[in-house]
Amino acid sequence: MVQIHTSMLEGKGEGEFLPEDFYLDGGLSQKQMDLIDVILKATPKMLKKQEDIIPKSAEALNRNSVKITLRLAQIIPVLMSYVNPRLFIGDKPGLGKTVMSAACYSYYRLMMLKKGLPIKKILVVTESVHVLGFGSEWGNYGINLLPLTKSSTGIARALRNSNMDEYDGVITNWDGLKTNGFLDYYLQRADEYGYAVFDETSKLLNPKSVLYSTTDNIINKYRGGIPRVIFLNGSSFEKNIFDFYYQFSILKPKLIPNKTFLENRYVVRGGREIYTKDFSRFSPNQQHVVKRQVGEIIDYKNQAELRERLKYYYIARSKRDYTKDLPEHSYILHGVELTAAQKKVLNEKKNISLINSPKTSDPKAKFTVQTSPKLKAVLEFAQKVEDDRPMIYVYNKESQLTIKSELEKMGYRTEILNGDVTVSEKTDILKRFNSGKLDMLVFNVEKAMNVPTSDRIIFYDIPTMPQRTNQIKGRIDRNNYDKKKFYDFFCYLDSPEMSNIVRLAYFREHHSNEFTGQVENVYGALVGQLQVHYREDCLEEVEEKFAWMENNNKTYEDIQDDVDEILGLS
Repeated sequence: MVQIHTSMLEGKGEGEFLPEDFYLDGGLSQKQMDLIDVILKATPKMLKKQEDIIPKSAEALNRNSVKITLRLAQIIPVLMSYVNPRLFIGDKPGLGKTVMSAACYSYYRLMMLKKGLPIKKILVVTESVHVLGFGSEWGNYGINLLPLTKSSTGIARALRNSNMDEYDGVITNWDGLKTNGFLDYYLQRADEYGYAVFDETSKLLNPKSVLYSTTDNIINKYRGGIPRVIFLNGSSFEKNIFDFYYQFSILKPKLIPNKTFLENRYVVRGGREIYTKDFSRFSPNQQHVVKRQVGEIIDYKNQAELRERLKYYYIARSKRDYTKDLPEHSYILHGVELTAAQKKVLNEKKNISLINSPKTSDPKAKFTVQTSPKLKAVLEFAQKVEDDRPMIYVYNKESQLTIKSELEKMGYRTEILNGDVTVSEKTDILKRFNSGKLDMLVFNVEKAMNVPTSDRIIFYDIPTMPQRTNQIKGRIDRNNYDKKKFYDFFCYLDSPEMSNIVRLAYFREHHSNEFTGQVENVYGALVGQLQVHYREDCLEEVEEKFAWMENNNKTYEDIQDDVDEILGLS
């Protein structure tokens, strides 16, 4: 097996080497791993030969296709997916995972033609709001998918009334995957399907759910399973390290041996210590006794090592892996002072929703520009930057209605995009906005929405997870490599929102970056701006508190009061 020098990884001394079974190879042959190593180090000249793989494949099958040219970085997973039939593409939102997955299937079809082998049909699963758009895009590439978007009866009817010989496969949503209408069809014709693409696989984080077991059965059990499977998820590390375990347990069972394997090598917990037997390390037949804590996760370790161990199955890039000449996006923190009434509410209960969206807890509460300084600040700022055609992220639906109403009073043509909007309504709203018939959008939709005509997102509410922030950012920053985008975060200074930003920067964003290798510094940039509002050494003191927390196996709750005091929140 190919070895790598340990100086590349955390926690290894200079001159040591990794054990032979370092890589999680999942049964790949030495030849397959060697080929993937070559692909990962391929020169631009080598990759460029496959940049037109989509139209080339379509032409070979007498199909029409747009003349699309792949970026060189997009070609790497295409080649990897042919060598390793189970691949996880975790690139950031906006980097073209839809077109990459289409190119993977296109390359497979072309290779089957060259070898004189039958081409298997493909199953595609994605979010409900993305089914028609995903299928339409693939249709432009010469891949004809039958969309299945109805109820179980509707899906059965669509399949019964369609000549499947005219289609390369089907595309459905995650709920459709569980319906009898789909499963009855699939069980009868599973042998025809040899390829699958599952989009937004963060749906697969609950091993006790019906969706999890159904997906596992389709991929690995029904009629022997599906040989070639690609997972797409720009938020592969969403909550904690076990997100990797649950998704890979379906994509490639036993690749990650068990949760203990991750727990002992990569997790740091607080709480009391216990001693356990560990069979999961480098010698699977040898017993080890290890010391563990049993409290909550307070930190991670060896993150880069895990990423390296998964390299034959997992690829995750950001825009800087595509090109170095990127515009520097702007992340600005806008501090807003609380009113005396708001301070009183927060003193009684530290719940920021009572301030940002007071009507959620009291329908009679006032939420106006007079009672809510942040609302006033957001509206005034939106007016100043109207030329950027801003989108305003507002989580609560009642607050969305208020902000929409206030913007319309100011003369702006505004619509709301949330979970109550149907797919057809959403399509119409986006069409009107992108054509200039709307001036601003108020939204809380995080996925399956492309708004290239907006250059700015205003965060009235600040997400609690960095991956959600990146998903939201991706709505206006898709396949964009030359135009600067602006992101404005409005925050009450003396409120729990400040604590949230600090924790996002020093814990969640930091560790997400380490595991995926996709460096994002949104909340790090915002925390750096705290010095504008607080004393000069504030940031250094906050950093020291988090360092103490990690070095002493403590939890955030152990330092929260100190952090709040440093930031003037107590």
